[in-house]
Amino acid sequence: MAWESGGVELSDTVQPILLRVDKENPAAHADAVAAAAVACVLAFARRESDEPWADWVAGRFTKTVRRAGPKPFAKLTADAPSGIVAIGTAEAAAFEPQRYGDMPRALRSLQVSGTQLPAGDPVPARPGSPLIVLNQELEMSTGKAAAQAAHALLAWYLELGPEQAGAFAANPGAAVTEVRAARFRELSSCAGTGPLIVDAGLTEIDPGSATAFVAAAELPVPRGWRARSFSAAGSSCSSSARRSTGRLPESRGLGRKNQLTSSSSRHRARRPIRMMSLTAGNIRVRFSSNWNPG
Repeated sequence: MAWESGGVELSDTVQPILLRVDKENPAAHADAVAAAAVACVLAFARRESDEPWADWVAGRFTKTVRRAGPKPFAKLTADAPSGIVAIGTAEAAAFEPQRYGDMPRALRSLQVSGTQLPAGDPVPARPGSPLIVLNQELEMSTGKAAAQAAHALLAWYLELGPEQAGAFAANPGAAVTEVRAARFRELSSCAGTGPLIVDAGLTEIDPGSATAFVAAAELPVPRGWRARSFSAAGSSCSSSARRSTGRLPESRGLGRKNQLTSSSSRHRARRPIRMMSLTAGNIRVRFSSNWNPG
């Protein structure tokens, strides 16, 4: 996601996200992915200072999803700013952005690749929770899917107004679904969806692969604010939906206003940028129509 911040150099920091993986009682894949995404957002929403976050939000947005057994997870996450997010039997926590070299050794040494949890039966979504839609055709591992879901949920959160952002932080939650490519294309073109994440292809999947977005969801906010919701398995978009292009983009030359390109891409958007004020703190960032999350 090619975030631009008025001359600020791209950050070389990364946000660690930690998944609890119990080999004896593994969580469902979708629950773990959702927990990681929510933890990512809560670490940002509950930050005590803007300083560790400003350049990261304005830069490559990079995340690293690691796994730990129950005992090391409990030890490492005791002071995690996100707290421990539990969805079903899945647990995740997220930290503030930091350089790889500055990570605690115990965290840095944890495994990144190869995290794969069973499909299982995810817990029912809490009413009003945002729905993260993943592209099933990509067959992403749990770790890869968690990172893409975290990109999508944080990008969605950053576009909320102050009341909606506060409502989510006070009553957080998310659900995850995976749909076939045709359905993914259809839903990603619906009105009210969050930014579409497009991966740069450094791991697991091909460059330019569209991976995730957040479907429109109703949030428990004051009367007068409305958001359309729909089911990933249900009917087509309403008449207010944008027209689908009929195919997923194949490169970083993306036409949609809210399409994001993943972290490793160095593409810089050439369209006019717009200013957005984040709701918690004094960070102000400029972002373009194409984003580069990490």
